[in-house]
Amino acid sequence: MHILNNITSDYKQNLEWISTNNDSVYLYLEYLPNQLGWFLNIKYQDTEFKKIRITTTANMLRAYNSYLPFGILCRTLDGNEPIGLNDFASGYAELCMLSRQECKFLEDNYYVKV
Repeated sequence: MHILNNITSDYKQNLEWISTNNDSVYLYLEYLPNQLGWFLNIKYQDTEFKKIRITTTANMLRAYNSYLPFGILCRTLDGNEPIGLNDFASGYAELCMLSRQECKFLEDNYYVKV
């Protein structure tokens, strides 16, 4: 798990993460005050997803696991949603990049199997 600790209080910001197989993952974070929340665009190779709301969950990208070999975990100090502009910069919330193995661990242990 890699914590993205360089998120600032800027309304719009670009980040790059190098995955475990040395692929670049480009993240664009945007805070929308009228929505009280953060939104995420992801570009990985030829795949791009836009306007994903950042929520407190074990893997925000679970629905895209057939397209992406990684996931994103968002957590806060009290389990509530990151709705403030300073939530990531202050340390109240953090985004963590998950490897495929960590996503598999979550699937096997966190999500209910039917």
